[in-house]
Amino acid sequence: MLERWLTLRWGLGGPVRLVVDDPAVLASVGAILGAARITVCAAGLGAYGPTAVRPPDGVGSRITDLLHLDLVPGASPLLLRENGLTSTPVPAGALRGLLGPPDGPAEGALLIPEDLAARGILPADAEQALLAGAVRAIAARGHTLVRCAGESVPGSVLREARRLRLTVEPADPWAARPALAVGHTSPTLAALARTGVPVATFGARTLIPTAERVAATLADLTLPRLTRTGRLVRPRPPADLQPLLDALAYTLRPGQLPELRAAAVAYLSGADAAARYFPASGLAALGLPVPGATHRLRRALHLGAHPRHANHARPVGDQPGP
Repeated sequence: MLERWLTLRWGLGGPVRLVVDDPAVLASVGAILGAARITVCAAGLGAYGPTAVRPPDGVGSRITDLLHLDLVPGASPLLLRENGLTSTPVPAGALRGLLGPPDGPAEGALLIPEDLAARGILPADAEQALLAGAVRAIAARGHTLVRCAGESVPGSVLREARRLRLTVEPADPWAARPALAVGHTSPTLAALARTGVPVATFGARTLIPTAERVAATLADLTLPRLTRTGRLVRPRPPADLQPLLDALAYTLRPGQLPELRAAAVAYLSGADAAARYFPASGLAALGLPVPGATHRLRRALHLGAHPRHANHARPVGDQPGP
């Protein structure tokens, strides 16, 4: 009944195709429009991780197309992989043509708030502190104009900008050409990077232990990082990010993507495994190798075999985690 009402209300005639930017909405509108074929357009870095909210039974089978912005060239998104879908990238040229910055000189910095508290990622005070720190870092880099993406400017940004005597104003992120765009893990930030706008992350590492782990990990690995002193630290990502992404996806959703376990074991056993992105306790609970654990054990055994070093060694239990 509801499907018939919406079909009449929206004037939908003939075959219906539903296009969404988040599989999570399919639990509602996807289930109501029971005959619609579905296209999912994934816009953010989170598409390179596992599906957070799986479509209901009977809905996932109607997804026929998956598109993604090619934000990490060479890497394959894992979103909806369990539905047997392979994603098609939107060409970078098309992205620049659609979202590229307007002509004219680059001016000021663009700060991109991400509603982390509203989405349950961080407490409100932690998010406000993160934004204030970003304003201080932008000022340390020498910018006096801060455009804040959105219809309003968060209170902590206003207060910090006034204290530092900066000009701050709300802005459409696609209507200006900033000298630098600053965010945490925002899809807007990653898309701006692909259109040629200079970008930097601030606080991405703070978000690695949260539900934003995949996006935060990729932002940390692939985008320049703005330090508190205003310095830009260029990333040095591995030549192939897919092994890391496969391992990360398995640790986050082992029951959803069991076929990735072998890839996870292979990556985590390797000498180049990035321990920062994998909590040791979570790996141990899954029976997976803990990067660096073997090295620390060998060092502890070596020190134990040479008592002259004992006064300078810490007990094994006090060694820092991976």
